[in-house]
Amino acid sequence: MPARGRREGPFSKLIIHDCPHLHLHNPLPPSTIDLELSIVNVSTLPTLKGSSSGILTIQPPNDYNDVPDKLITLDDSVMSFHNLRFLTGLVILHGLQNLASISFHGLRQLICLKTSKIYNFPELLSSNVPSELAGEYMSGANHRVLPSLERLHIEDCGIMGKWLSLMLQHAHALQELILEGCWQITGLSIGEEENSQPNLMPAMEDPSLGYPDRDELLRPPLNLIYSLKTVSIKCCADLTFYGSKVDFAGFTSLEKLVISQCPKLLSFLAHNDGNDEQSNGRWFLPLSLGELEIEHVDSLKTLQLCFPGNLTR
Repeated sequence: MPARGRREGPFSKLIIHDCPHLHLHNPLPPSTIDLELSIVNVSTLPTLKGSSSGILTIQPPNDYNDVPDKLITLDDSVMSFHNLRFLTGLVILHGLQNLASISFHGLRQLICLKTSKIYNFPELLSSNVPSELAGEYMSGANHRVLPSLERLHIEDCGIMGKWLSLMLQHAHALQELILEGCWQITGLSIGEEENSQPNLMPAMEDPSLGYPDRDELLRPPLNLIYSLKTVSIKCCADLTFYGSKVDFAGFTSLEKLVISQCPKLLSFLAHNDGNDEQSNGRWFLPLSLGELEIEHVDSLKTLQLCFPGNLTR
């Protein structure tokens, strides 16, 4: 027989405010929450705000003096991911300057997550991929971490290219990718899986030959190249393209492409090479493309936009 006053089933509301000396030894929420979650100014937790719309926002404490920023890893010791399976949106906002990692085991449990935005985290996923996850990445193991994710927005973060490649490999439903100010991603390669280019790997391990460090290289997996509808890359000053300019045409479902303040990327695409007719200033784009935005680039006049099979379209 249940204890008196105990409510069976999921919580409808959980609110804890202004308890800077409260130490919670168990992760939250303690059960599935249908309506509202609000944790503000609790010493062991960031500010958590959830709503009935299924969106959870994680942000720094409101009062930095009373509640220090101690969060380094967002894992099951902080949050009960299995009680957040209903989430459709996850927003992690700026200010948690020490946050360095997010549990992939926890992310696997967010089976309904459709949108995610991560904003202003200089340390987040800025280190090398752990060996156990790197092996999974290299082997192409089909363990979907974010099976329902459709929109991913990462802004002003120190995330490494290999970390993002790993995340994308498991987000089979992704349709929109927005990257802005991701300074540790210095290379973009399209159209090939990492383990399918054995002749290129030794060169890519040697930055002196002009290739980025392998951890800094972003390789969108082949399944997303065929399904992404929107790609936006902004303020990635050191991002350089590695491959053929025809590779962009491989995004056969792409409807919108935005490139802004990426001088090295656009410089490569606009480069004229008299020895290669296909590379002679031409940038090949997919036939599905309906909207193209190019901003803040000096070499735009020498860039020729082309489509496969129709060089003048």
